[in-house]
Amino acid sequence: MKKIGYKIFLSTILGISLLSNSALTQDKDEIEIKQQVEKYQDYCHNKAYPKEKYDKIIALKDGQMKQAEQIYSQCIKEIILNKLEENFPQQSTSKMKEGIEEISNGTLKFYWYLYNSQDNGLIGELQNDAAQACMLDKILEDIVHYLTIYGRPSRV
Repeated sequence: MKKIGYKIFLSTILGISLLSNSALTQDKDEIEIKQQVEKYQDYCHNKAYPKEKYDKIIALKDGQMKQAEQIYSQCIKEIILNKLEENFPQQSTSKMKEGIEEISNGTLKFYWYLYNSQDNGLIGELQNDAAQACMLDKILEDIVHYLTIYGRPSRV
C-alpha cells in the first residue's frame, strides 16, 4: 500500500511540475509577444506623433490628429503586410492581404457612419481612424502570437 501511495505522490508532483513549466513557458511567450508588439506600436507612434509636433497634433485643429491616426494605421498595416510576406506562403499571404483591406475598409466605413450620422465635430471625424488603428494593433498582435507559438508555416 505504501508503494501505491508513494507512486501517486510522485505522479502528482511530476504533474504539478509539468503544469508549472508549461505555465512559465506560456507566460514567457506572452511577455515576448507583448514586447514585440509594443516595439512596433512605439515605432509607429513616434512616426505619427513626433515629439517636436506632438502638442500641435494633440491640439485637435487643422485635421492633424486625423492625419496622425492615418499615419499610425498605415505604419502598422505596412508592418503587418511585411510580416505576412516574410513568413507565410504566397497563397495564404494574398488571401490575408485581401482580408486586411476588407476589414480596414469596413471598419473605416462603419465607424464613419456611426459617429457622423449627425455632426459630432472633430471627435466624430477621428473615430473611424482610431477604430482602424485598434483593429490593426490586434491583428498585428495575433500575427506575432501565431509566429511565436507556432513558428513560420511551411511554404506550400
